[in-house]
Amino acid sequence: VGLLAGSFCPHYNGEETRQPIFVDAIGRGDLPSGFGVDDGAAIHWVDGQPKAYIADTVHTKVYRVADSLSPTSSGVTVEPQKMKVV
Repeated sequence: VGLLAGSFCPHYNGEETRQPIFVDAIGRGDLPSGFGVDDGAAIHWVDGQPKAYIADTVHTKVYRVADSLSPTSSGVTVEPQKMKVV
C-alpha cells in the first residue's frame, strides 16, 4: 500500500508456511526488512515509526525480520519485540 516503509506479514503464526516464505523472501532480497505479526498482535505506529507492540496474550508476538550482517543460515535475523499485553 505504501503507507509505511518496509514489509509486513500478518498472521505470522497462523499458517505453517507463512513464516518461512516471508523470511526467505527477505533473505533473497525480494522483500525489504519488515515485521511478522502473530494473530492477536499489533503495531502502534506514530509518524511512520513503530511506538508500541501490543498483544492479547503473553505468547503473542511481533517480530522484526531483517537482513543480517552476521552469518545466519537464512541471512536474516528474526527478533521478537518487547510486547505490551492488554
